[in-house]
Amino acid sequence: MDTIHCYGSINDKTEAVLLEGAHNLLDPPVIAIGTHKDKFQDEEQCRKRLESYTDKIFKDSKLHLRSIHLISNTEDEEDAFGKLRNDIFATAKSSANWNREYPVKFIQMEKAINSELTIGKQIISFERLKELGEKIPLPITDNKELHLFLRYQHEIGNVIFFEDIPSYIILDPQWLANAFTCIVTAQQFQLELPHLQWDNFKKNRKDGS
Repeated sequence: MDTIHCYGSINDKTEAVLLEGAHNLLDPPVIAIGTHKDKFQDEEQCRKRLESYTDKIFKDSKLHLRSIHLISNTEDEEDAFGKLRNDIFATAKSSANWNREYPVKFIQMEKAINSELTIGKQIISFERLKELGEKIPLPITDNKELHLFLRYQHEIGNVIFFEDIPSYIILDPQWLANAFTCIVTAQQFQLELPHLQWDNFKKNRKDGS
């Protein structure tokens, strides 16, 4: 949620939103889903458990929350999943990027950098990005087009990229957020944080991989 909130922006107030009285929603939207409803005595108990969890989220981050759905892993009929599906579609259609034309080669490029993530690379260099661009089905070989791709990906929060430091393209913003958390957190709380492989972090900085 912290990473989502870093890229948050004021939601365009559609008529439906105004009618509901929600004047300060933030994008991107979040839909909370509580699973294992079947393990609770009743739906209300499950809802309270999920709400107790969402209440722990930083107050401003909760402004991304659009709705809550409760799902049983064993008993729910198709209707419950249909409501969730419709809610996802309705939320997507209200986003600024809905139905926006997007080059096919950019979709292929997204898949290429996601492949880097799957093999454990959180950082790549611009040179590595150029190599990936040359290998996709519709190659991207122009540096200006690659920069356009990176600026858009940065804008929507998929990567972190600054043109003045092209050697470090962060493929996983949450990974960087976790790293900064360890740096700025008081020492007495650091033991409670997930362990980060700082040797790998230093190695990535050195070789740009």
